[in-house]
Amino acid sequence: MKKWHTKEIKSVLSELGSSLEKGLSEEQSRSGLIKFGPNELKEKRGRGIIMMLLDQFKEFIVLILIAACVISIFLGEITDAMVILLIVVLNAVLGVVQEERANKAIAALKRMATPKVMVKRDGELKKMSQKDLVPGDIIFLETGGYVGADARIIESINLKINESSLTGESTPVDKISEAIHTEGLPVADMKNMVFMGTFASYGRGEAVVVATGMDTQIGKIAEMVQEDREVKTPLQQRLEVFGKWLGLATLFICVIVFVTALIEGGDLFEDFLTAVSLAVAAIPEGLPAVTTISLALGAYRMSKKGAIIRKLPAVETLGSVSVICSDKTGTLTQNKMSANVVYVSGRTIDITGVGYDPTGEFYDAKTKIDPLDDAAINNLLFGMALCNDAYLEHFKETGAYDVIGDPTEGALIVLAAKAGITRLKLESDLPRVNELPFDSRRKLMSTVHRTGEGKYIVYTKGAPEQLLELCSNADKQKILAENERLTTQGLRTLGLAYKEIQNDVKTDELEKGLIFIGLVGMIDQARPEVKDAVRLCKEAGITPVMITGDHKLTADAIARELGIENVYARVSPEQKLSIVEEYKSKGHIVAVTGDGVNDAPALKRADIGIAMGITGTDVAKEASDMVLADDNFATIVAAVEEGRGIFENIRKFVWYLLSANVGEILTMFFAIIMRMPLPLLPIQILWVNLVTDGLPALALSAEPIEKDIMSLPPRKKEEGIINKNIIFSMLIVGASMAAVTLFLFTIGMKDSVAKGRTLAFSALAMLEMYHVFNCKSEKLSVFKTGIFSNIYLILSVALTVILQLLVIYNPMLQKIFRTVPLSGAELMLLFALSSTPLILIEIKKAFERSFAAR
Repeated sequence: MKKWHTKEIKSVLSELGSSLEKGLSEEQSRSGLIKFGPNELKEKRGRGIIMMLLDQFKEFIVLILIAACVISIFLGEITDAMVILLIVVLNAVLGVVQEERANKAIAALKRMATPKVMVKRDGELKKMSQKDLVPGDIIFLETGGYVGADARIIESINLKINESSLTGESTPVDKISEAIHTEGLPVADMKNMVFMGTFASYGRGEAVVVATGMDTQIGKIAEMVQEDREVKTPLQQRLEVFGKWLGLATLFICVIVFVTALIEGGDLFEDFLTAVSLAVAAIPEGLPAVTTISLALGAYRMSKKGAIIRKLPAVETLGSVSVICSDKTGTLTQNKMSANVVYVSGRTIDITGVGYDPTGEFYDAKTKIDPLDDAAINNLLFGMALCNDAYLEHFKETGAYDVIGDPTEGALIVLAAKAGITRLKLESDLPRVNELPFDSRRKLMSTVHRTGEGKYIVYTKGAPEQLLELCSNADKQKILAENERLTTQGLRTLGLAYKEIQNDVKTDELEKGLIFIGLVGMIDQARPEVKDAVRLCKEAGITPVMITGDHKLTADAIARELGIENVYARVSPEQKLSIVEEYKSKGHIVAVTGDGVNDAPALKRADIGIAMGITGTDVAKEASDMVLADDNFATIVAAVEEGRGIFENIRKFVWYLLSANVGEILTMFFAIIMRMPLPLLPIQILWVNLVTDGLPALALSAEPIEKDIMSLPPRKKEEGIINKNIIFSMLIVGASMAAVTLFLFTIGMKDSVAKGRTLAFSALAMLEMYHVFNCKSEKLSVFKTGIFSNIYLILSVALTVILQLLVIYNPMLQKIFRTVPLSGAELMLLFALSSTPLILIEIKKAFERSFAAR
């Protein structure tokens, strides 16, 4: 590492080819990306395709099957052995494809969660992805923001950095901008440097990037300790355990089948191969892969709706949410603040104009006035513009305006701009020399500005109640009465005070002995779509809760408009955590939103922590399970609906796979018990497993969400995939599959064993194709959900039927799979009887709906 901490700022900028006024140019940044690469930590390479393929053959039962194929070759059954081996390989390839698809979907989610940073490029402030930073970029640091790269500090305004992730020291470090001429310093003592992966816990600052990616301090550590860890969701873990128990049960049944077949006088090797093939077919080894794909693709769909999932377990937990604790500003409201009332010197001044367009007029009792002619109004506008970190951005191409920074502060910048007062012009005349950043505990922000030699002015803005406690001149009762009048109208209010000081005043005394100036009333109207989302929550058995730091009357006005009954106002971060703890203690699954540094404990403690994508700090995002790209409450509800749908779809394909497996096992078991020849050859069992258990199961994971899913109560978090209703349905389907297959086998046997096996072989495949439509809904008829509602399912079924017909009628495949052609009548009988599981489950569903209605 170069000794950047020992160099003066001018030297650093010169060496990096950067400029304090303009930063890097776009051309320089492109060259930097080519030279240094993306600013990201390189993860240890995952398993390659070859390793993933080899892993598919590690299962004990598959190894036995491969050994059996080798023995078959020595016994002269070369064709059978090769085809069985080919099917096993194809099954492994399908497993690799599923795993790779899941990995790509998860990687895409990680890319979406990449933090944004504020950078100066070509003299303009731009928000961009952290991975696009290069050495020489000038970045801006603010409370709650993560440091995107290693950088040398240019300016520090009370900047404190939490470096615990790097040094292990939890106490934030005070940062300076001066050069430190001591070489060989440990990272913890480089007070003029900031490092990737740390975050600003207080104040703000400006720094020039000196190292990115793996060249950073944390990058060097990552290179030494990197390990490849696969984190499984609780659902995946439960399915893995379930799969192991199911595998043991299946092996036990297969042993019984094998022993019984031998007792009945069967061929030792063929019976052994049949038992092993049946075990391979019956164990749903595809469950974990299909589950991962379903979760990852569901998360991807959520991202398209504005909900970016950071941790995959959140997808399944969303379906169980029973309480949503939401912030008000920006989540329930539009977060487009517009200041339209000011209260100064006992007068209420109305301001016209909407949004961030700095066009508007000032009216005192319906008389238009010039605010610059009124000293009190003038002082208020000056203070609101100076005690502010937001910027007004004008897009010359479209003529539109937007705010960079907090929307509330943006509204104050726009208010001042309507009077022709701009922050940049003011700060050139009254430069900021000190500040106390906003703190959610104090609910105040203060800035200090030089007015002349040895003279300064302090402006403090914040919650009126807290501010008035620090003021000596105010008629507090009158001001509080006016504040209450404004808040009952749904306005958010901020107060402003000031004082003139000498340069020897200590920082901890800046907010004492203030002179009250006035109030500003801002409107942030409710999002129109949230009212329906709140109603949907209630129908789904989910309790919406508003938690806000705003005045209770402002909160109550918005809550009444949206239909929210549970409201907590003037809440501190500690109280927010307590509220979450209280709901959890009562057995609720709690989702909570947050945007600030102090919201991180509540976000971590909640079952689902949701950070704001627009206004949220990096710390809040890092502590969360999900990030709202649009900060919209309705997006949370849409994500809950998606989470419920994903769980139900996983349940559907588990139901389908296990039903099919039960049918295959019962068919073979009863055939042996009834002293019949084996109705299926090993190669036929494996074929059915390959073509029916793969694509149709995967297609079920893409099933559209059922329309009534949000009219049901939240699912209990510990609720398993398999419930009593599905177990009963599995037994009905499995028994009917076995009965139809053996019936058709018996009919075909009158002609020949080959004809019987062809009918039985085809019957199992077709029975499963009919049954897959049962699994579109646990309760609704397939005619209600729509036969053609899932195009992927239709295509997978059509492909399976075509492949099965090829096995029956293609001469080359007939020799391999020991099949014979079926007549038209036999084919019609096959398709007719194969509908039995569909008919039986439709009858069962009809009885259940009728019983529920009564």
